Amino acid sequence: MRFRKWIKCNALVSVLLAFLGMVVESSGVSRSAAHDSATLIFRSNDGGGTWTVADSGITLAHQVRVIVVDPSSSRTIYAGTNHGVFKSTDSANGWSQASAGLPVLSIKSLMLDPKTPSTLYSLCGFAYFRSPGPVFKSVDGGTTWNVIGSSIGNLVHGAYSLAIDPSNSSTLYAGGDSPDVSGVYKTTDGGGVWSFKGRFAPSSHTVDHVAVDPNTPSTVYAAVTCCNDDIDGLYKSTDSGDTWQQLWDYANILSIALDPNTPSTIYMVSATDGLQKSIDGGMHWTRLAFPGAESIAIAPAAPSIVYALGTNGLFKSTDGGVNWNRVALDASISSLAFDPNDTATIYAGTTIPGPKVTGASIIGKKLTVTGEGFDVGAKIVVRFRPDLEREEKTINDDQNPSTVLIAPKAGKQIARGQSVELIVIEPDSVESSPFPFTRPVE
Repeated sequence: MRFRKWIKCNALVSVLLAFLGMVVESSGVSRSAAHDSATLIFRSNDGGGTWTVADSGITLAHQVRVIVVDPSSSRTIYAGTNHGVFKSTDSANGWSQASAGLPVLSIKSLMLDPKTPSTLYSLCGFAYFRSPGPVFKSVDGGTTWNVIGSSIGNLVHGAYSLAIDPSNSSTLYAGGDSPDVSGVYKTTDGGGVWSFKGRFAPSSHTVDHVAVDPNTPSTVYAAVTCCNDDIDGLYKSTDSGDTWQQLWDYANILSIALDPNTPSTIYMVSATDGLQKSIDGGMHWTRLAFPGAESIAIAPAAPSIVYALGTNGLFKSTDGGVNWNRVALDASISSLAFDPNDTATIYAGTTIPGPKVTGASIIGKKLTVTGEGFDVGAKIVVRFRPDLEREEKTINDDQNPSTVLIAPKAGKQIARGQSVELIVIEPDSVESSPFPFTRPVE
């Protein structure tokens, strides 16, 4: 995905709290599986007790952002990575690329039509950027893809998030972006035509997550981020998106998950308010004792089993989030999926460490970023505020190309005393974590 010079987005806030007082779950993880930092997908057949490597055939990718399992044939699995879509037809023992027609290979979201599993939708875009990405559709199990919603009046710029109505799979919702209006869009014909269903602020904003109640599909949830804290938060519609009620404000929502059997039970991860749970459709919330969560996954066949992906590993609860045990898998987990017919079978996608920014300085107009793992052609992005970023012309240092990047004119964009975040993006779309930088006053 090519960035516009200025990009509307919001920072992905990392929660850096340690997990204290939690029990580490003993397991029989093999040494090769537990310590192979280059493994992209692991599989467990015993509910996370033991894990095996399951990424043969996945090439070039550094991050598995989403995994989906075909409910009608659970041996068929799809993985959305920073280098396209991969498909397995043998329970992840072997993978092949399924990205024909995807000019933007970095996959941000991937979902499968539960009624017709050969139909898939993908949302392309970078992980740390909440800029809209194009939406693609495949009707042949990922063999070919075509862009949807790109005509005038539709999702011209793309979407931030997608959700499918499980009871009527031709109905989808998108946190979209037209030339004039940001907000929620809806299609009832599988993505051919999208209608605008609601906005949450007069200014530009993003809808980072959308979820549909599987039992009452007219109930839809949307996580919104804007420049105004009182607008940020979680919203709910009970009329298919025509009207919205704010359930939670002043929050940067990282993840929402609905209990598939009792959708009035909702888990929400907020960068500011931690892991929250509601059992009455979002009207009241209880904070769970789990600092550092970034996303939540619920086992579909046993919803009391909940997994939390956090800054310090993967954790499991068997009592709806009251108590947590660490899953002994030594990897940076970025996605999780379950066999819909067998709760014990779990697939875990990982992130292989990419570039890391450790420092920055400005001399005159020149911005110099130091770190490690910088490939030739890497770019520096300066985030000025949650809704404003700039990609800078960047060159690798001649003497230290993998540890020093230079943006010759970026320094003049950052005022003395101004605080920004710096992000490095590799040519293959792998991104560093945001690095906070304040230009010295003198």
